[in-house]
Amino acid sequence: MSMPHPRHRAVLLDMDGVLVDSTSAHLQAWARFLDEHDLPPPPEGIASLFGRPAAEALRLLLDDRTDETGFAAMLATLHRYADTLLDQHAPGGLLVPGAARLVEDLLAAGRRLAVVTSARRNAAEHSLGELTNHIEVVVTAEDVQRGKPDPEPYLTAASRLGVPPPACVVVEDAVAGVEAGRRAGMDVIAVASTAAPKDLRAAGAQDVVQDLGDLHGKLLAEPAAPTSDTYGRRHQEAPHE
Repeated sequence: MSMPHPRHRAVLLDMDGVLVDSTSAHLQAWARFLDEHDLPPPPEGIASLFGRPAAEALRLLLDDRTDETGFAAMLATLHRYADTLLDQHAPGGLLVPGAARLVEDLLAAGRRLAVVTSARRNAAEHSLGELTNHIEVVVTAEDVQRGKPDPEPYLTAASRLGVPPPACVVVEDAVAGVEAGRRAGMDVIAVASTAAPKDLRAAGAQDVVQDLGDLHGKLLAEPAAPTSDTYGRRHQEAPHE
């Protein structure tokens, strides 16, 4: 199908794997963590953990094999490994080529923009660098009670933008993120930077592109729909299920 439609007033972008090339850092952090804790990787591979908040991915991996104190210590270790690797790069140093231009052109076309990431806020601000200043809404792990594949992160972004979910298009690279976008009632374009195209389509992505160049053309193919603040006023304080 051809996307986006004129009804898409807002573009909700995942961060890691879409705007930021952090896959290697996260793979290294998880590999070090699993090795030092003598844990086997999931059968589907480490990348299958991507898209979820680290806390939720770790809970799935451990399957109640530790108490809360031990879990908190392990999560802090995993975060430290990832932060150490990301901090080797300057703020915004891992932005995918073309990311800044994509944001600039979407804003010029009248699109409302949000970044919806499972990363923590400090990691998101470091990874996005100056690009953060051009994003109207940034939803991070601290902003929600349930992370992807739950729809709460994307519904939170739509509410903060004041745009109804059907008027939003999600851009994702992970299966969990695609599922979250579809469960939020939004159209989803997937970038095949992390998961296989067939898996992204099976999760519900209506379109799959190979890179940011292809994505740029898809998102700017149609004019934005007229704006309205009705949804934001009505739903800003509403809980999301």
